[in-house]
This record gives sequence, structure tokens and C-alpha cells, in this order.
Amino acid sequence: MTQLAGITKSFATSPMLNPTDSRKQAHDYVEQLSPERLAVVLDFLAYLVEREDNDATTELLAIPGFTTELEAAEQEADAGELTDWRMIRSDVQSQAMK
Repeated sequence: MTQLAGITKSFATSPMLNPTDSRKQAHDYVEQLSPERLAVVLDFLAYLVEREDNDATTELLAIPGFTTELEAAEQEADAGELTDWRMIRSDVQSQAMK
């Protein structure tokens, strides 16, 4: 328990790590865990990923008209009414040169 409190305290008092350093530190901690604790960490990571996905979905659904536009786009895609993105990009480049 003291060790956990020390880890928590070190995160609270140290400056925010960059993502690469954070991943390395997380990996170093994971390497020290028993299989039982590793299972708990995996469950928690899965929860965090799901939560992040849900937050992004909630944000998109809050955009007025998003659901209607998404459904229309899905119907167009199902009907094969698609435009190659390279053609759109090409149009944008040619217009920018004028």
C-alpha cells in the first residue's frame, strides 16, 4: 500500500510525461506485476479505451444533424455513390494553383 501511495504521489508531483516516456514507464511497471495484477490492469485499460470511445461517440452525436448526415452518407456508400478522394484532392490542388 505504501508503495502504491508513493507511485501515486510521484505522478501527482512530477511534470506530465510525454506519451513515449509514459508508455515506457507503464511498460516498466507492467513487467513487475504478478499475473493476477496484470489481469486487473488489462481490465482497467480496456475500460479506459471503451470510455474514450464512448466519449468521442457522445461528442459526435451532440453535433446538430450529425446522425441524419451519417445515415445519408451510409446509404450513398451502400448504393456505390462514392467519389475517389484522390479526385477531390486533385480538384482542390488545381483550384489552389489558379
